[in-house]
Amino acid sequence: MRFGRLLSSVNYRNHRKIVIVDGLVAFTRGINISDKYIKGDGVLGMWHDMHLQLKGCVVNSLQSIFATDWSFASGKGDLLKKQYFLDHKIASGNSIAQAIASGPDSDFSSIHQLYLSIINSAKKHVYILIHI
Repeated sequence: MRFGRLLSSVNYRNHRKIVIVDGLVAFTRGINISDKYIKGDGVLGMWHDMHLQLKGCVVNSLQSIFATDWSFASGKGDLLKKQYFLDHKIASGNSIAQAIASGPDSDFSSIHQLYLSIINSAKKHVYILIHI
């Protein structure tokens, strides 16, 4: 059986959760409400959700991801104009953040490429934390 175009677009839903406030602060991920977060799931165990507040240069990255998604869904590129992006100075904090977009709409595995880049750039160590 061939499903053609129907099957190739079935999983093209956008589950990103991005909020940009005045171009200064970004919130991403989610705070979901479900019994699975309170009681857990018999097969999957306890569910944990994470919500992040970000400031600095990474806000423009998240804003760009949101604007690109908006442009794809609406057919309008108005939110991609440079006038909507702030010129962030180098953050005063001690952490570096980079937003990476990936999904079924791209043949390029950006997350995979990011991991390979991190491993290839390491001078001494790569720490991989796995949360089970």
